[in-house]
Amino acid sequence: MVVYYSRSGSTRLCAEALAAEKGEGLFELKAKGGSMISGVFKSICGMKTRVESLPELTGESAVYICSPVWAGRFTPAVRYFVNNSDFKGKTVKLLLTCATPSDEYARACEKELARLGVAVSDSLAICPKGGEIDKNLLRGL
Repeated sequence: MVVYYSRSGSTRLCAEALAAEKGEGLFELKAKGGSMISGVFKSICGMKTRVESLPELTGESAVYICSPVWAGRFTPAVRYFVNNSDFKGKTVKLLLTCATPSDEYARACEKELARLGVAVSDSLAICPKGGEIDKNLLRGL
């Protein structure tokens, strides 16, 4: 299953392309309230933002977590999802969208997930320019 949070739509495009490429279901995390500024502040501080609903992961063998990078970290809505979901026995992969893709961002997010008890088997940070996504990158994830 591909689970994503997208404020501007860039991560949504990537999540949709990834779900199509992998033949997986798609679930959007919808944050409850808050502005972009409060979201970035919460991201910097490692805080969470409640979401309207969480996906049912029972029966899923793989979970692809897709998030924009805000201040070098994933979003508070994704943090809430991770803190309130059971990933036991699941392969977890991470797709990050950012203005300047960097393995540094991916490693930082992997470390944060590891502190929360989630082992990431693979990650990718990309910059979708003008709505264009290099699907070859997604195949490797």
